[in-house]
Amino acid sequence: MILTTNPKTLGIYGEAINDFYLNIVKNENILLTYSTKRGYGERNIKGIDVLASTWENDCLTIIFSECKFVESISKASGGLFDDIMGTEEERAHISSDYINDYITFVVDKMHSIFSNIKDSEKMMFVLDQLNNRVINGEKAIDVFNDLNIKIRFDFFAIYNDNRFTPDQIEKMYDKVLDAFDEQVKLTGIKKYDMEIVYIPIKNTSVSIKENMIKWN
Repeated sequence: MILTTNPKTLGIYGEAINDFYLNIVKNENILLTYSTKRGYGERNIKGIDVLASTWENDCLTIIFSECKFVESISKASGGLFDDIMGTEEERAHISSDYINDYITFVVDKMHSIFSNIKDSEKMMFVLDQLNNRVINGEKAIDVFNDLNIKIRFDFFAIYNDNRFTPDQIEKMYDKVLDAFDEQVKLTGIKKYDMEIVYIPIKNTSVSIKENMIKWN
């Protein structure tokens, strides 16, 4: 992939670390990443940054992960809150309309579950059922519920910040959690979970990105 715009303003660096967290740290299978859902003429597509899957408790879990790579926890919390609840310019990402539309795009792509991954055949079997039914006009959330698929929403943020007390940080965490609890009940998804991952760093996000640009 060749970057033709200013790398410091692109979201790909946060997604790369998000991908690492899901794939390497948690050993979960990545289905789609940032570059997969970009069009040649589009600079960024807002929304879910990494889509992953895992097999747990004898059923498929699909993971929708959104990432923020910003200079402060307040910006991370505010940005994730807006993604969850929506704004005047952007519809809520935790909504039935958004999820149904997004998964329609996802299932029309080849998934990338490798044959040596444990339970890969089971995962592929359920994903194929999901693909076929959504492509044939069924709403994704209805199929999730019928096939007993759990949806896990991950909210992942990397930030440079040492200005806030633990109590203030907890409030920013709760802001995201409360917004999610309010919105997810309106989607109709029966089985769901969520995870908030905040990773503070000593360097600024800009300096981290400058070093990542040098990677081969």
